[in-house]
Amino acid sequence: MKNIMRMITAAAVLLFLASCSGKAIYTAGTYTGEGEGHGGTIKLSVTVSDKKITGIEVTENPESAFSLTPMQTIMQQAVDTNSGELDAVSGATESSHGMITAIQDALSKASASVE
Repeated sequence: MKNIMRMITAAAVLLFLASCSGKAIYTAGTYTGEGEGHGGTIKLSVTVSDKKITGIEVTENPESAFSLTPMQTIMQQAVDTNSGELDAVSGATESSHGMITAIQDALSKASASVE
């Protein structure tokens, strides 16, 4: 019985993913976001196509030079995973949270409306 339920669940997930594959996730464009880091407000721009994040650029960075590598890591993870659901980088937690919040802020503005 458990195997049948697993197969039904897997089939339902596959059908859902197939039905969503042609729909836009984002409204293409460039969107700004802000988040509070360790040193102040991090501001950035996120560029998206209708289906993915294509680039992220920091426009204002009040953080120290120490935070540059963790911030670049977070930006790359966002592009690679096509998501704002990211983990903070250990040792730069406050800066990471500010960066993640800024990315999520921009992506919330880019989200395509569901009809």
